[in-house]
Parts: sequence; structure tokens; C-alpha cells
Amino acid sequence: MDKLRRRLDAPGTVVVVGKRGDTCVACCFGQPLRLADGQVSEVEAHLSLVAVAPSYWGQGYGTVLMQFAEESFEVAGYIRAQLHVLQANTRARNLYERCGWSFLGAGEPHEDGPQVVYGKQFAAGPQPSEGSAIGAC
Repeated sequence: MDKLRRRLDAPGTVVVVGKRGDTCVACCFGQPLRLADGQVSEVEAHLSLVAVAPSYWGQGYGTVLMQFAEESFEVAGYIRAQLHVLQANTRARNLYERCGWSFLGAGEPHEDGPQVVYGKQFAAGPQPSEGSAIGAC
């Protein structure tokens, strides 16, 4: 829990929570992307812990969550973002692709299985190409 608290409190962190009444139905957060050389990007974010409560799947909450997260990233000054997702999580991968995120390549190993990386451009600037500049989460 301390690790999560430190990540949420870090400078440049964006937190998005979707509620329906008093119920939290979706959430995610992003923070500056840590590049492969260990440096922290000032213009690229890493999106983490994208989640929609299963009873709300298929109702558009994931799409709205992603749209709001992207808008929040832009307001925070990010021009693009990346996210890691388990390769086998086709439900999430389909959401990201519907929302305009592009497959960038293989991600870091994960205890639950192979990951892949997606990216999206928000503002003017060079678009990362497949397999380039994949950062760590």
C-alpha cells in the first residue's frame, strides 16, 4: 500500500475516478513515464490500473474513463502516454484500440504473463513508432 501511496502522491500524477451515485465504477491513474535509461519524461505519461467494475462492463464506462484520462493528461501538459496490459487481456486491448491507442510492442515481463505496450499521441509532437521508446511502469 505504501508503494501505491507514493505513486499517487508523486508530482505529475493524474487520478481519474468514475462514479455513479456514491459507487466508484471506474478508475485509473497516470504519472510521468520512466524511460528505459531511468530518466523521468516531462511530456509522456504512463497510464496504470485502468479498471471498470465488472458489473459495469459493456456499458461505455471504459470508453468514457479513457477519454477523461486523455483529456486530464493533456491539461497536465503531457503530449502522449503509454500503458502496459497483459497480452491475454483481449477485453482491455480491444478497449484501448477502440479508443485510438496504438500497439507499440512487447512490454516488460509480468508475474501474470506477457505484457504488451500501447501508446497514444495527445498533442503536437513526434508520434512514437512501433517498438520505439517503450518505457517502464
